[in-house]
Amino acid sequence: MSDAPSWLSEEAINPTVTKAIVNNPTVQKAAVKAVTGGTYIPPPVPGANDIESAPKPYVAASQSSINTDFDIDEKTLSQIKKAHLTLRILYMTTAILLGLAAGLTLQKNSNLGIIFFCFYVLFFALVICCFEVGLTAFMTYVAVNFGFLYTLTGRALFLLFVGFMAFSFKNIVGYIAMAWLYFVGVVHIAIMCKFPRFEEYLRREHYYIGKKI
Repeated sequence: MSDAPSWLSEEAINPTVTKAIVNNPTVQKAAVKAVTGGTYIPPPVPGANDIESAPKPYVAASQSSINTDFDIDEKTLSQIKKAHLTLRILYMTTAILLGLAAGLTLQKNSNLGIIFFCFYVLFFALVICCFEVGLTAFMTYVAVNFGFLYTLTGRALFLLFVGFMAFSFKNIVGYIAMAWLYFVGVVHIAIMCKFPRFEEYLRREHYYIGKKI
Protein backbone atom coordinates (compact mmCIF):
# COMPACT_ATOMS: atom_id res chain seq x y z
CA MET A 1 0.00 0.00 0.00
CA SER A 2 1.28 3.44 -0.90
CA ASP A 3 2.10 5.97 1.79
CA ALA A 4 0.85 8.86 -0.39
CA PRO A 5 -2.51 10.36 0.55
CA SER A 6 -5.49 9.32 -1.53
CA TRP A 7 -5.99 12.79 -2.99
CA LEU A 8 -2.50 12.62 -4.53
CA SER A 9 -3.05 9.29 -6.23
CA GLU A 10 -2.94 9.07 -10.04
CA GLU A 11 -6.57 8.10 -10.12
CA ALA A 12 -7.59 11.23 -8.21
CA ILE A 13 -5.76 13.63 -10.45
CA ASN A 14 -7.96 15.08 -13.17
CA PRO A 15 -5.97 15.31 -16.41
CA THR A 16 -7.92 18.32 -17.60
CA VAL A 17 -7.23 20.23 -14.42
CA THR A 18 -3.56 19.27 -14.53
CA LYS A 19 -3.21 20.53 -18.09
CA ALA A 20 -4.90 23.80 -17.23
CA ILE A 21 -2.56 24.32 -14.28
CA VAL A 22 0.52 23.54 -16.32
CA ASN A 23 -0.50 25.95 -19.09
CA ASN A 24 -1.35 28.75 -16.67
CA PRO A 25 1.26 31.58 -17.03
CA THR A 26 0.86 32.58 -13.40
CA VAL A 27 1.59 29.06 -12.21
CA GLN A 28 4.56 28.85 -14.58
CA LYS A 29 6.06 32.09 -13.22
CA ALA A 30 5.58 30.94 -9.64
CA ALA A 31 7.28 27.64 -10.39
CA VAL A 32 10.21 29.35 -12.09
CA LYS A 33 10.61 31.76 -9.16
CA ALA A 34 10.64 28.87 -6.73
CA VAL A 35 13.40 27.13 -8.68
CA THR A 36 15.54 30.20 -9.51
CA GLY A 37 15.23 31.89 -6.14
CA GLY A 38 12.86 34.63 -7.18
CA THR A 39 14.50 35.66 -10.47
CA TYR A 40 12.13 35.32 -13.36
CA ILE A 41 13.68 34.14 -16.60
CA PRO A 42 11.36 34.79 -19.54
CA PRO A 43 10.84 31.91 -21.94
CA PRO A 44 12.77 32.05 -25.24
CA VAL A 45 11.06 33.84 -28.09
CA PRO A 46 10.25 31.41 -30.89
CA GLY A 47 12.41 32.08 -33.95
CA ALA A 48 14.91 34.32 -32.12
CA ASN A 49 17.80 32.02 -32.95
CA ASP A 50 16.69 31.92 -36.57
CA ILE A 51 16.88 35.72 -36.76
CA GLU A 52 20.38 35.79 -35.31
CA SER A 53 21.60 33.03 -37.57
CA ALA A 54 19.98 34.47 -40.69
CA PRO A 55 22.44 35.50 -43.43
CA LYS A 56 23.52 39.11 -43.20
CA PRO A 57 22.52 41.42 -46.06
CA TYR A 58 25.00 41.60 -48.94
CA VAL A 59 27.22 44.63 -48.66
CA ALA A 60 27.63 46.05 -52.12
CA ALA A 61 31.09 46.62 -53.52
CA SER A 62 30.18 50.28 -54.04
CA GLN A 63 30.87 50.97 -50.36
CA SER A 64 34.53 50.37 -51.02
CA SER A 65 35.76 49.71 -54.53
CA ILE A 66 39.10 48.71 -53.04
CA ASN A 67 39.00 45.56 -50.94
CA THR A 68 39.82 45.97 -47.27
CA ASP A 69 42.89 43.75 -47.54
CA PHE A 70 44.61 46.32 -49.78
CA ASP A 71 47.13 47.37 -47.16
CA ILE A 72 48.26 50.90 -47.99
CA ASP A 73 48.36 54.13 -46.02
CA GLU A 74 45.63 56.69 -46.58
CA LYS A 75 47.96 59.42 -47.83
CA THR A 76 49.45 57.24 -50.57
CA LEU A 77 46.02 55.93 -51.52
CA SER A 78 44.74 59.49 -51.86
CA GLN A 79 47.65 60.39 -54.13
CA ILE A 80 47.06 57.30 -56.26
CA LYS A 81 43.40 58.21 -56.67
CA LYS A 82 44.31 61.73 -57.82
CA ALA A 83 46.82 60.32 -60.32
CA HIS A 84 44.19 57.88 -61.56
CA LEU A 85 41.70 60.69 -62.10
CA THR A 86 44.28 62.63 -64.12
CA LEU A 87 44.99 59.58 -66.27
CA ARG A 88 41.30 59.01 -66.88
CA ILE A 89 40.87 62.54 -68.21
CA LEU A 90 43.95 62.21 -70.43
CA TYR A 91 42.88 58.85 -71.83
CA MET A 92 39.34 60.04 -72.51
CA THR A 93 40.82 62.91 -74.53
CA THR A 94 43.00 60.38 -76.35
CA ALA A 95 40.00 58.19 -77.21
CA ILE A 96 38.18 61.21 -78.67
CA LEU A 97 41.20 62.17 -80.81
CA LEU A 98 41.65 58.59 -82.04
CA GLY A 99 37.98 58.28 -82.93
CA LEU A 100 38.03 61.63 -84.72
CA ALA A 101 41.16 60.71 -86.70
CA ALA A 102 39.72 57.34 -87.73
CA GLY A 103 36.36 58.85 -88.70
CA LEU A 104 37.91 61.58 -90.87
CA THR A 105 40.22 59.08 -92.56
CA LEU A 106 37.30 56.77 -93.37
CA GLN A 107 35.54 59.61 -95.17
CA LYS A 108 38.53 60.54 -97.36
CA ASN A 109 40.24 57.21 -98.04
CA SER A 110 39.38 54.20 -100.19
CA ASN A 111 42.47 52.12 -99.42
CA LEU A 112 41.34 48.83 -97.90
CA GLY A 113 44.40 48.60 -95.65
CA ILE A 114 43.82 52.08 -94.22
CA ILE A 115 40.09 51.39 -93.81
CA PHE A 116 41.00 48.23 -91.89
CA PHE A 117 43.28 50.31 -89.61
CA CYS A 118 40.49 52.85 -89.12
CA PHE A 119 38.10 50.23 -87.76
CA TYR A 120 40.85 48.88 -85.55
CA VAL A 121 41.55 52.33 -84.16
CA LEU A 122 37.83 52.94 -83.59
CA PHE A 123 37.62 49.67 -81.66
CA PHE A 124 40.67 50.49 -79.52
CA ALA A 125 39.33 53.98 -78.87
CA LEU A 126 36.11 52.37 -77.62
CA VAL A 127 38.11 49.98 -75.42
CA ILE A 128 40.08 52.88 -73.92
CA CYS A 129 36.86 54.82 -73.33
CA CYS A 130 35.10 51.91 -71.58
CA PHE A 131 38.25 51.12 -69.60
CA GLU A 132 38.55 54.64 -68.23
CA VAL A 133 34.85 55.29 -67.70
CA GLY A 134 34.63 52.09 -65.64
CA LEU A 135 31.44 50.54 -66.99
CA THR A 136 30.10 48.21 -64.30
CA ALA A 137 29.21 45.30 -66.59
CA PHE A 138 32.55 45.58 -68.39
CA MET A 139 35.20 46.03 -65.72
CA THR A 140 35.36 42.62 -64.05
CA TYR A 141 35.72 40.99 -67.48
CA VAL A 142 38.54 43.39 -68.36
CA ALA A 143 40.29 42.90 -65.01
CA VAL A 144 40.27 39.12 -65.47
CA ASN A 145 40.93 38.80 -69.22
CA PHE A 146 42.87 41.92 -70.26
CA GLY A 147 45.64 41.88 -67.70
CA PHE A 148 48.16 43.34 -70.16
CA LEU A 149 46.38 46.71 -69.92
CA TYR A 150 47.44 46.93 -66.26
CA THR A 151 51.13 46.07 -66.64
CA LEU A 152 53.82 48.54 -67.63
CA THR A 153 55.09 46.49 -70.58
CA GLY A 154 51.64 45.49 -71.81
CA ARG A 155 50.31 49.05 -71.70
CA ALA A 156 53.41 50.42 -73.47
CA LEU A 157 53.15 47.87 -76.31
CA PHE A 158 49.42 48.52 -76.66
CA LEU A 159 49.93 52.28 -76.95
CA LEU A 160 52.80 51.87 -79.43
CA PHE A 161 50.63 49.66 -81.63
CA VAL A 162 47.63 52.01 -81.59
CA GLY A 163 49.87 55.04 -82.18
CA PHE A 164 51.45 53.36 -85.20
CA MET A 165 48.01 52.78 -86.74
CA ALA A 166 47.04 56.42 -86.09
CA PHE A 167 50.30 57.53 -87.77
CA SER A 168 49.41 55.43 -90.85
CA PHE A 169 46.42 57.72 -91.53
CA LYS A 170 48.87 60.28 -92.93
CA ASN A 171 46.86 63.30 -91.84
CA ILE A 172 47.29 66.02 -89.24
CA VAL A 173 44.62 64.63 -86.91
CA GLY A 174 46.27 61.21 -86.96
CA TYR A 175 49.66 62.76 -86.12
CA ILE A 176 48.16 64.76 -83.26
CA ALA A 177 46.36 61.68 -81.93
CA MET A 178 49.58 59.65 -82.06
CA ALA A 179 51.63 62.36 -80.32
CA TRP A 180 49.01 62.84 -77.61
CA LEU A 181 48.69 59.09 -77.12
CA TYR A 182 52.45 58.72 -76.58
CA PHE A 183 52.49 61.71 -74.23
CA VAL A 184 49.74 60.11 -72.11
CA GLY A 185 51.69 56.86 -72.19
CA VAL A 186 54.76 58.59 -70.77
CA VAL A 187 52.63 60.13 -68.01
CA HIS A 188 51.17 56.70 -67.25
CA ILE A 189 54.63 55.12 -67.05
CA ALA A 190 55.81 57.90 -64.73
CA ILE A 191 52.84 57.32 -62.42
CA MET A 192 53.44 53.58 -62.34
CA CYS A 193 57.09 54.17 -61.47
CA LYS A 194 56.18 56.65 -58.73
CA PHE A 195 53.49 54.37 -57.27
CA PRO A 196 54.64 50.74 -57.61
CA ARG A 197 51.24 49.49 -56.41
CA PHE A 198 49.27 51.49 -58.96
CA GLU A 199 48.74 48.39 -61.10
CA GLU A 200 47.33 46.49 -58.12
CA TYR A 201 45.12 49.44 -57.17
CA LEU A 202 43.74 49.77 -60.70
CA ARG A 203 43.01 46.07 -61.09
CA ARG A 204 41.22 45.93 -57.72
CA GLU A 205 39.27 49.08 -58.50
CA HIS A 206 37.98 47.68 -61.78
CA TYR A 207 37.32 44.21 -60.39
CA TYR A 208 35.19 45.43 -57.48
CA ILE A 209 33.34 47.91 -59.71
CA GLY A 210 32.24 44.92 -61.75
CA LYS A 211 31.12 43.13 -58.58
CA LYS A 212 28.41 45.76 -57.99
CA ILE A 213 26.08 43.92 -60.31
